[in-house]
Amino acid sequence: MLPASLSLTSAEPRVLENPLPGYTRLFYLPQVDSTNTYAAALLKDSAEELGQLSVCVSMDQRAGKGRLDRTWQAPAGTCLATTIIARPAQGEHPLVLEQYPWATLIAALAVHQTWILLRVKAGIKWPNDVMMSDKKGCGILAQLVHEDDGSYALCIGVGQNLLMTEDQLPVENATSVLIESGTAYEPERVLKIFLTIFENFWNAFVQQGLDAELSEEFGDYEGYTLRELITERMQTIGRRVRVILPEGERYGLAVGLGAGGQLLVEHDGGERVEYSAADVEHVRAVDGSYSS
Repeated sequence: MLPASLSLTSAEPRVLENPLPGYTRLFYLPQVDSTNTYAAALLKDSAEELGQLSVCVSMDQRAGKGRLDRTWQAPAGTCLATTIIARPAQGEHPLVLEQYPWATLIAALAVHQTWILLRVKAGIKWPNDVMMSDKKGCGILAQLVHEDDGSYALCIGVGQNLLMTEDQLPVENATSVLIESGTAYEPERVLKIFLTIFENFWNAFVQQGLDAELSEEFGDYEGYTLRELITERMQTIGRRVRVILPEGERYGLAVGLGAGGQLLVEHDGGERVEYSAADVEHVRAVDGSYSS
């Protein structure tokens, strides 16, 4: 378990060896521009010391990035910023590009399950957000990094709005665990829950050959496939969506996930398209609610 002496508000950086089962190192950073950037530098300079899983964590990230170069900003002490360094090539199954999108979705599933344990109602929005009350509370950015031997590693950045108050929200459609639950959960507790759940799902995914179609015993979810677990928790499925592409917008109904984590959309007119990378918005009804 995480040492009782670890405080995510400490002014001193720390490196913990074997902080939790499955993790080789934990790097605590009192302040950082971006945990993803820091993690990528670790992979370049000292990859052999990181094992199959390590993690960088901070409660004061100053230049976080989301998809499409969007910024992710939060007042110091309010957002739990983590980057999990995953190196599946150090095990039996190297990562191939077709499996890359599952990393984001597994992280989203781990956040979702963490919040459910904290008694916060949550849902996943494809491809990289976790929502509360139809508002964004977490953004995820997974980035590929080439190691010297040619294999792929992943920096999976996860920013959880943990302790933001109403007046600290960066945009109208954001929220936080504090706002939704009314409880100021200790960041150390949330970190431990999240990392433990992620390791459980990720380790099973790697052990079964990075195949989201194989069933596995995930705690109380015996016999489910990873794709089924994520699909059942995804708010996007079954909703009318707007898919924003460089060439324009298309509307349709999100009907499922593909074998590689792609979003399957049935467009107006009946055409079905799988999207592996696109900006997708849930379409609101005239009354302001989201369509189902």
